[in-house]
Amino acid sequence: MAKRYVVIVRDLRDVSDLAMVSSDYSCHGLESSSPAELASFDRRLSEAEIERRKAAGQICEIWRSGDRIVHFRWYSRVRTSLPFLGLDFEPQDRDLLLFEVFTLASERVRGVHSNVARHSLKRASDSGFLRLVALCAWWNAPALRVGEKYGFEIAGTVTRWQLGPAATFSTSRSVEVQEGRLSVL
Repeated sequence: MAKRYVVIVRDLRDVSDLAMVSSDYSCHGLESSSPAELASFDRRLSEAEIERRKAAGQICEIWRSGDRIVHFRWYSRVRTSLPFLGLDFEPQDRDLLLFEVFTLASERVRGVHSNVARHSLKRASDSGFLRLVALCAWWNAPALRVGEKYGFEIAGTVTRWQLGPAATFSTSRSVEVQEGRLSVL
């Protein structure tokens, strides 16, 4: 069985072309929500996993419409486990990894992801990051369209091939896998 991801990168040195976020949404840090509230929003996330991510220095942006969570995204500037690939991501200096995005099903195709992406790129640039790196499942056309709309470029792909307990990886372009670590040159 194969799991294939497109690795996309956005240079953050010039984000002057990005407009502001719609006033329908507000951004909050993880401190604005309890782990229980976030875990109830996305049942794939346990409270223990949220606490583990916080302790590892990972960053969560929570987006609300009124008092209701409609979207969240997780970032990391440190080595980060990617369990869906069985690898760790090793960022370069001043890279920011966007490794998980989730929009409430009732809010999809309403521009939430697109609005949030603009804000997040500007915020990452203002924080001194030079690149935003994201992994996107090859079949996730809506996410890839948002990436294209906001100037992401394809850095390459990573595919995990697994048969039984053995796994191997194939990569393309400027994506590398060495000793269990994924990096983007």
